[in-house]
Amino acid sequence: MKTVVVTGANGYIGSRVVQDLLKAGYKVRGTVRDPHDEKYAWLHEIADGYNDHLELVSIPNIVENVGWDEAFAGADYIIHTAARLSFTAVVDAELEIVQPNIRGVEHCLNAALKAGVKRVVFTSTMAAVCGFQRRADPNHLWTEDDWNDEMGSAYSKSKTLSERVLWDFHAAHPELEVVSINPGLTFGPILHKECVGSAGFVLRCIKGIYAETGAPTNTFGISDVRDVSESILRTMIQPECANQRYLVTNKGSYSQMIVAGFIEDSFPGEFTQVLPTRFKEDAKVETRENSINNSKVIALFGRDVIHPRDIVRDTIISLKACGVYP
Repeated sequence: MKTVVVTGANGYIGSRVVQDLLKAGYKVRGTVRDPHDEKYAWLHEIADGYNDHLELVSIPNIVENVGWDEAFAGADYIIHTAARLSFTAVVDAELEIVQPNIRGVEHCLNAALKAGVKRVVFTSTMAAVCGFQRRADPNHLWTEDDWNDEMGSAYSKSKTLSERVLWDFHAAHPELEVVSINPGLTFGPILHKECVGSAGFVLRCIKGIYAETGAPTNTFGISDVRDVSESILRTMIQPECANQRYLVTNKGSYSQMIVAGFIEDSFPGEFTQVLPTRFKEDAKVETRENSINNSKVIALFGRDVIHPRDIVRDTIISLKACGVYP
């Protein structure tokens, strides 16, 4: 039985990957800060029926080189999902967000090389892809060849530079195969009430957070956590996926108002009174049906990615089922 280490096993994407790996017949070693802390007990709940194949181990802080070698020893594959996901810093964004994510990738890759694993799959983001390309070409479609040349936020900087570390490390150590998975804003069914993750974006909408203030004006690609996990499991083992990037997202750019429309479509009348009806400051926001070339991941799956309307619907169904909403 192959052993797969999943860093950040308690995360929204990490926990889904853990569950899918167990169902696929792998032995999983999931890293958390403290495996004896009761706040991680829910990971054993979602592993129901497979607990004999799940081991939680400690990497107390991704910034420090502590626990990595022990966690990776004897592993066949590494899936690195652990990251600081803060979008705002308390004092210093470089120290609180950017450097921790870079250091985490460095520690992961060095430990993987030392352990002799076959392949590392890194969960990156579309924030490492999308930059100022459309200033030169307003009709530009983002592909796996693009890199964020703006890095306007600490988060986008941390993820862009972290993925650069991945590819630079591979160039120096080609014997270690790597893959980068780049999702957009990720929704989809949560597995437990303790792990809402980025599904909280939908939760805030149905709780009426944007009803009075207006919807945020940012646009984004939408990904399903189930698609992200499937892409990770597939690229982990398929020979032709070695040393490739995959944009695991729908092809359009969307807004919170479009998400609100999906909610109304799937739950007519249920949330109408709390959904936003305008953008903040009555701003005008441009979205596109064709923003991203996702043909590579469609070829990987042999099917289309899950439609955003279905992603939003299934997110809300799971928020209800897990007792997060109302």
